Amino acid sequence: MSWQATDPLANLLTSIRSELKNADMLGSYAERTIDFFNAVILDSALVDVCVGIPCRVLCVGLAALTQPLNHLGIKHWKLFANERYFDASGIFIVSVYSFPLIFNGFVTLMFILKATISVLINTKRAQLKQKIKNSKQQQQQHKQQKAESKKTK
Repeated sequence: MSWQATDPLANLLTSIRSELKNADMLGSYAERTIDFFNAVILDSALVDVCVGIPCRVLCVGLAALTQPLNHLGIKHWKLFANERYFDASGIFIVSVYSFPLIFNGFVTLMFILKATISVLINTKRAQLKQKIKNSKQQQQQHKQQKAESKKTK
């Protein structure tokens, strides 16, 4: 995934880089930190994975904690609410807490499937192009061999 100029994260990174370049007064530590920051390629897939996987695991983990949180809400609802929102069926916590997490996971899954399908399509197109190219080369070689065999006769 490449960063675009309109991406808020790219704008943030640009502003951080410009601020770090003005950090001459901090000495060698700042220089080494700036060198490291400039050496890291922030639009690489590895950085996306290193940031994305923990976020997804956190969302799934929070969704998995729905039932224990609902039981805590049932026991201690007087500490933080005027009415009893939490019940044994967990409708409130699912609608307010879990549904957005599950929806986020579903949307993420759709993006992953879309990316996977596009990679598969591109790979298959490349395979078919290579197959056509190889077929044309074999036909040309076959024609050349026929022409050479006619010349030798």
